[in-house]
Amino acid sequence: MTEAALEPFSASTLPESADPAAASAAAYATEVVELLSGLLLELVRERQPEVESVLRGQREVADLSPELLGRTLQVQGIWFQLLSIAEQNAAMRRRRQIEAERGHEQLRGTFAQVFSSAAASGVPAADVRTLLEALRVRPVITAHPTEARRVTVLEKHRRVYRRLVELESPRWTPRERKALVDGLRNDIELLWLTGELRLAKPTVPQEVYWGLHFFNETLFEAVPDLLDKVERALEQSYPGETFTVPSFFQFGSWVGGDRDGNPFVTNDVTRSTLLENRLTGVRRYHRRLGELVRALSITERSVPPSDRFREALERELAATGEAEAIATRNPGEIFRQYLATMLRRLEVMIRATERGDTRVDPAGYASADALAADLKLLESELTESGHQELGASLLRPARREVEAFRFSTVRLDVRENTTKLNAALRALHAATTGGAEAPADPAAWRAWLSAELARPLAPVASIPTLPPDTAE
Repeated sequence: MTEAALEPFSASTLPESADPAAASAAAYATEVVELLSGLLLELVRERQPEVESVLRGQREVADLSPELLGRTLQVQGIWFQLLSIAEQNAAMRRRRQIEAERGHEQLRGTFAQVFSSAAASGVPAADVRTLLEALRVRPVITAHPTEARRVTVLEKHRRVYRRLVELESPRWTPRERKALVDGLRNDIELLWLTGELRLAKPTVPQEVYWGLHFFNETLFEAVPDLLDKVERALEQSYPGETFTVPSFFQFGSWVGGDRDGNPFVTNDVTRSTLLENRLTGVRRYHRRLGELVRALSITERSVPPSDRFREALERELAATGEAEAIATRNPGEIFRQYLATMLRRLEVMIRATERGDTRVDPAGYASADALAADLKLLESELTESGHQELGASLLRPARREVEAFRFSTVRLDVRENTTKLNAALRALHAATTGGAEAPADPAAWRAWLSAELARPLAPVASIPTLPPDTAE
């Protein structure tokens, strides 16, 4: 362990810069690092004072007992995690300072900077529209056996980050600031007390839960925000032009569908994964609509409904069979009444998905497009009545969530080992052709495959001679 292993960075170790934003961010980073190191050392002195001398380079690692060595390594691990969080926090602060001082379009890597540069270079709006129509971005969530951190630890990291953001504000009284610092210390202590690593290889359902954690924590909100930033950047860079920003940013996943090298990914596991992915999305939309119900306390006296909206509301209320109860609960509040019918549709879907039933129920939604259309109707009603900002800030993000994540949250990729797949195809060929060998000619083999894919699927039970691996 090197000398002063836990000593915070000093201002002299940070690169000098004539940029005021960079200098300010460096000073802030030093302040945050000193705060975090002080809290961690305070905790070490209270809980494991023998470790401090090692951290400060005053004691040799070779002298430590196995238990004390483990504790020392744990503290070092926590320290590097805290440094990473402090670095992210300082970087975001610097970006905000640059934006405040120079404008968003001067912040490198932002949509505002990219589109501003494009407009300044003479790229016409029509070309941008063409590019947007063809744009598709699909990051893929994979099962990482090397990702040993538990979800609970990631959540604690997020709490530390948020606490640092709160501490940036100058509005706190000394008493309030002390309470925030005490909370930060408690967060660090919880990291100390929490087992950081998985002690056993995660099961596939645990990997699915791990992947969906990021959607619930961040991604459901981040994607609509990203699309909004694109839209606003285009408006600023191409004033007077109209753009339609599609849901170009969606997600794929291998978790629960990647059979290549993982014998635990079976048909049942993949089916369960699809249901869990669907349930995560539909439950999210149900929560979002609940938030909209609380927010949209608009009466028909304030916003007289269009004939189209009134007809749609009457139709949806009648379909619930509870029109009078809904209207009585929300008298005159037509947006809440309509949202109540939408919530009932989602509740039907949630109950069915929990049972493992994904068949279309007329009482639910036939597709994500139908749910998005209902949200678009509410948004249009606000826009056409002169309240476009309310529609853009409240309803558009919810609609964009639905358009991006659909009823599946992610597009699940089903991957299989090539050797196994080819063996299964040869066995299927033999079972459906009276035992004939697969054709050696590639063109003939391709023709057979194309014909099989074009016909209606046959139940596995109708081909009793299939080997178990092929049937699976």
